[in-house]
Parts: sequence; structure tokens; C-alpha cells
Amino acid sequence: MPAGARLVDLTARLQRIATRYPAAALASSFGAEDMVLTDIAARHALPIAVFTLDTGRLPDETYALIDRVREHYSLAIEVFYPDAEALEAYV
Repeated sequence: MPAGARLVDLTARLQRIATRYPAAALASSFGAEDMVLTDIAARHALPIAVFTLDTGRLPDETYALIDRVREHYSLAIEVFYPDAEALEAYV
């Protein structure tokens, strides 16, 4: 399948997901694959939330990218953090 057709297919799939599952969300690590999905969802104004997990050990570049994605797409990205006390007890 040509790249253009794959992109159209992926966009259609994300649109179906957004329609069928109103609470759909993308768990993003801000890797290349996640950025493709985020770009398509944002460009087509699909109601798919984006969230990430902050383990407290992410590289500075990831934090900078989160801010850039928020600004570039005017996208709210929810960041979840582990419970600090539970984490400390575990470590």
C-alpha cells in the first residue's frame, strides 16, 4: 500500500475510534510513532485526548518536546505522576 494510502487509512481509523469511543485517549511517550498519531489527531481536530506518564526520570528533551507539542498544536496534554510516597516506599 502506498504511503499516502496508509496515511488516509490511519486517519480514517482514528476518526472511527474518536466516533465510537468518545473518551478515547492516546498514551504518548513522545516517540516517533506517538508523534505521528498526535499530529494526525491534532490536524483533523479529532477529540482524542493525549496523556503521558512522568516517572520523574524523563530526559530534559522529553519535557521540552511536551511543551513544544502543546504550543504547536494548542493541545492540552495531561501528565500523570506516580504517588510520591508510594514511589518512595517502593524504592
